[in-house]
Amino acid sequence: MAGLPLVATAPGTAGAMFGKLFTFFLKAGSLTFGSGLVIVPFLEKGLVQQTGWLNEREFLVAVAMGMISPGPVVITATFVGYLVAGFWGAVVATIGIFLPSFLLILIVARSSCATART
Repeated sequence: MAGLPLVATAPGTAGAMFGKLFTFFLKAGSLTFGSGLVIVPFLEKGLVQQTGWLNEREFLVAVAMGMISPGPVVITATFVGYLVAGFWGAVVATIGIFLPSFLLILIVARSSCATART
């Protein structure tokens, strides 16, 4: 890929690629629990072995970017989204990876508040 987003070479498939990115990272955020490092093998299998969106070197660079950035290791999703589909790919991947935990916290907080009021 040489660091070029896939969307730059195939603009007609941008919507499909965003959907695939969102679904992949939504699944990653939903199915991996524990520290941020728990997600690394899941991402490697999906991004390198199954979809081929990244090669091994690109994946290692993405993990390294996640490790040196502030915040959780899963911020790697943002960098991967950028590599695969540019700026909007980064946005879609980030939303996908964080949405499950955000919704879980929202649901738990809401039910806790409702319980506290009674």
